[in-house]
Amino acid sequence: MKKAKKIILTIIAGAMILFGLVVIDYTLYQSVSSYLSNKRLHENFSVAVEYEKNHGYTENDVKGETYVVSQVFDDPIECEEKPDVMSEEERAKILQDSVYNDRQMVANIVIPSVGIDDIAVEGTDLTTISYSLGHFEDTAWPGKVGNFSVCGHRGGKHGKFFKYLPDVKIGDQIFVTDIFGTKYTYEVTENFIIEPDEFWVIDDETDGDKLITLITCANSGTKRNVVKGRLVE
Repeated sequence: MKKAKKIILTIIAGAMILFGLVVIDYTLYQSVSSYLSNKRLHENFSVAVEYEKNHGYTENDVKGETYVVSQVFDDPIECEEKPDVMSEEERAKILQDSVYNDRQMVANIVIPSVGIDDIAVEGTDLTTISYSLGHFEDTAWPGKVGNFSVCGHRGGKHGKFFKYLPDVKIGDQIFVTDIFGTKYTYEVTENFIIEPDEFWVIDDETDGDKLITLITCANSGTKRNVVKGRLVE
C-alpha cells in the first residue's frame, strides 16, 4: 500500500513539474516572439519612413492650394503648386511598407525622460498590443486636431512598452514621428489614475486642440494610468 502511494505521489509530482516547465516554456516563447515581432516592426517603420521621405510629401513640405498627395490620411494636404504625381506603384509601395501584420503603422513614440521608444500601429486588440503600442482607431492621428490616443502593456509576457509611463512628469516632452517622417512634440500636462471603463479620456472632441493620450495598466491591472499632453510643435 505504501509503495503504491509513493508511486502515485511520484507520478503527481512529475506531472506538476512537467506542467510547470510547459508553462515556463510557453511564457518564454511568448516573450521572445513578442520581442522579435517588435524588433521587425521597428525595422519596417524605419524603411517606410525613409521611402516616404524620398518619394512622398508632408504638411511641412508644402502649403497653399489644396491637392491630395497621400492616401493614408483622409484629409488632403495643402500646397502652393501641384507636386509631381506619384505613380500607382509608388503609392502601393508606401502603403505596403507602412503595414505590419495587416495593421497600418501609425507613429514612433519617444519619451526620453523614461526611456520609451516604440511603434504604435492601428488597433487595440489583444494580438496587436502583444507586439506594439495600439492606436485607438476612432481617435486623431499624430499632429491632427483631436485626441491622438494610444495604449500599451507595461509588463508580463507581451512586453513592457509603457513600463515606465507612470513615472512621466508634468512638463516632460513626448516626441512623435508619423509614418511620413513628420515629427511632432507634445508636452505632458497630466498624469493620473482612472477606472478601466472611463472612456472619456480618449474622447476625440477637443474644441480644436491637438492632444495626446497614453494609457497603460495600474494597480496590477485593476486600474489605468493615463498620461495626457498638448502639441507644442
